[in-house]
Amino acid sequence: MQVFCTSERHPSGGPGEFYLARAEEALPLLLERYRGRVQVVYLDPPFGTGDVFYSRFTHSKLPLPTYADDMPEHEYLSWMRVVLSGARELLCESGSLYLHIDYRMSAKLRLLLDELFGEQNFKNEIVWC
Repeated sequence: MQVFCTSERHPSGGPGEFYLARAEEALPLLLERYRGRVQVVYLDPPFGTGDVFYSRFTHSKLPLPTYADDMPEHEYLSWMRVVLSGARELLCESGSLYLHIDYRMSAKLRLLLDELFGEQNFKNEIVWC
Protein backbone atom coordinates (compact mmCIF):
# COMPACT_ATOMS: atom_id res chain seq x y z
CA MET A 1 0.00 0.00 0.00
CA GLN A 2 1.19 3.49 -0.80
CA VAL A 3 1.42 6.09 1.96
CA PHE A 4 -1.10 8.84 1.24
CA CYS A 5 -0.82 12.13 3.11
CA THR A 6 -3.00 15.21 3.02
CA SER A 7 -2.51 18.45 4.92
CA GLU A 8 -5.60 19.89 6.55
CA ARG A 9 -6.66 22.82 8.69
CA HIS A 10 -9.65 22.45 10.97
CA PRO A 11 -11.71 25.35 12.34
CA SER A 12 -11.18 24.25 15.95
CA GLY A 13 -7.48 23.45 15.72
CA GLY A 14 -4.26 24.08 13.92
CA PRO A 15 -2.87 22.53 10.79
CA GLY A 16 -2.42 18.79 10.72
CA GLU A 17 -1.69 15.87 8.47
CA PHE A 18 -3.72 12.75 7.83
CA TYR A 19 -1.88 9.61 6.74
CA LEU A 20 -3.69 6.70 5.12
CA ALA A 21 -1.40 3.68 5.12
CA ARG A 22 -0.62 0.43 6.86
CA ALA A 23 1.18 1.40 10.06
CA GLU A 24 4.24 -0.75 9.47
CA GLU A 25 4.66 0.70 5.96
CA ALA A 26 4.26 4.31 7.10
CA LEU A 27 6.60 4.01 10.10
CA PRO A 28 9.90 4.73 8.27
CA LEU A 29 8.51 7.99 6.85
CA LEU A 30 6.82 8.96 10.11
CA LEU A 31 9.96 8.24 12.16
CA GLU A 32 12.10 10.24 9.75
CA ARG A 33 9.81 13.26 10.12
CA TYR A 34 8.49 13.03 13.69
CA ARG A 35 10.69 10.81 15.89
CA GLY A 36 10.30 11.98 19.50
CA ARG A 37 7.99 14.87 18.56
CA VAL A 38 4.45 13.41 18.65
CA GLN A 39 2.11 14.30 21.52
CA VAL A 40 -0.69 11.74 20.85
CA VAL A 41 -0.84 8.42 19.03
CA TYR A 42 -4.26 6.79 18.59
CA LEU A 43 -4.31 3.23 17.23
CA ASP A 44 -7.39 1.25 16.22
CA PRO A 45 -5.90 -2.06 15.01
CA PRO A 46 -7.81 -5.20 14.08
CA PHE A 47 -9.36 -6.87 17.12
CA GLY A 48 -8.42 -10.47 16.30
CA THR A 49 -12.02 -11.55 15.66
CA GLY A 50 -11.18 -14.25 13.14
CA ASP A 51 -13.97 -12.88 10.92
CA VAL A 52 -14.12 -11.55 7.40
CA PHE A 53 -16.07 -8.31 7.09
CA TYR A 54 -18.17 -7.42 4.07
CA SER A 55 -19.53 -4.20 2.60
CA ARG A 56 -22.54 -3.81 0.38
CA PHE A 57 -22.23 -1.01 -2.16
CA THR A 58 -25.27 0.52 -3.83
CA HIS A 59 -24.13 -0.46 -7.33
CA SER A 60 -23.62 -4.11 -6.32
CA LYS A 61 -26.17 -6.63 -5.15
CA LEU A 62 -23.45 -8.86 -3.68
CA PRO A 63 -21.54 -8.12 -0.46
CA LEU A 64 -17.85 -7.60 -1.19
CA PRO A 65 -15.12 -8.67 1.23
CA THR A 66 -13.75 -5.50 2.83
CA TYR A 67 -11.42 -6.76 5.49
CA ALA A 68 -10.17 -10.09 6.83
CA ASP A 69 -9.41 -10.01 10.56
CA ASP A 70 -8.05 -13.54 10.61
CA MET A 71 -4.30 -13.16 11.19
CA PRO A 72 -2.90 -16.00 13.35
CA GLU A 73 -2.34 -14.78 16.91
CA HIS A 74 1.47 -15.12 16.90
CA GLU A 75 1.67 -13.09 13.65
CA TYR A 76 -0.76 -10.50 15.03
CA LEU A 77 1.27 -10.01 18.22
CA SER A 78 4.51 -9.82 16.26
CA TRP A 79 2.97 -7.21 13.95
CA MET A 80 1.62 -5.22 16.91
CA ARG A 81 5.09 -5.28 18.51
CA VAL A 82 6.45 -3.52 15.40
CA VAL A 83 3.61 -0.98 15.36
CA LEU A 84 3.73 -0.24 19.10
CA SER A 85 7.54 0.00 19.11
CA GLY A 86 7.30 2.53 16.28
CA ALA A 87 4.62 4.47 18.16
CA ARG A 88 6.90 4.59 21.20
CA GLU A 89 9.71 6.06 19.09
CA LEU A 90 7.36 8.71 17.70
CA LEU A 91 6.13 9.94 21.08
CA CYS A 92 7.73 12.87 22.85
CA GLU A 93 8.59 12.58 26.56
CA SER A 94 5.12 13.80 27.64
CA GLY A 95 3.26 11.98 24.83
CA SER A 96 0.33 9.58 25.22
CA LEU A 97 -0.72 6.43 23.40
CA TYR A 98 -4.38 5.43 23.11
CA LEU A 99 -4.97 1.86 21.94
CA HIS A 100 -8.52 1.01 20.86
CA ILE A 101 -8.98 -2.75 21.27
CA ASP A 102 -11.62 -5.16 22.58
CA TYR A 103 -11.58 -8.13 24.96
CA ARG A 104 -10.02 -10.56 22.48
CA MET A 105 -6.53 -9.02 22.55
CA SER A 106 -6.75 -6.56 25.45
CA ALA A 107 -4.85 -8.64 28.02
CA LYS A 108 -2.17 -9.76 25.57
CA LEU A 109 -1.59 -6.25 24.26
CA ARG A 110 -1.52 -4.86 27.79
CA LEU A 111 1.41 -7.19 28.56
CA LEU A 112 3.14 -6.07 25.37
CA LEU A 113 2.52 -2.40 26.24
CA ASP A 114 3.93 -2.97 29.75
CA GLU A 115 7.04 -4.51 28.20
CA LEU A 116 7.56 -1.72 25.65
CA PHE A 117 6.46 1.32 27.67
CA GLY A 118 6.92 0.11 31.27
CA GLU A 119 4.14 -0.86 33.68
CA GLN A 120 4.53 2.42 35.54
CA ASN A 121 3.41 4.34 32.45
CA PHE A 122 -0.05 2.76 32.27
CA LYS A 123 -2.58 5.41 33.31
CA ASN A 124 -6.06 4.01 32.79
CA GLU A 125 -8.40 1.87 30.75
CA ILE A 126 -11.50 3.33 29.11
CA VAL A 127 -14.40 0.87 28.88
CA TRP A 128 -17.81 1.38 27.30
CA CYS A 129 -20.77 -0.86 26.61
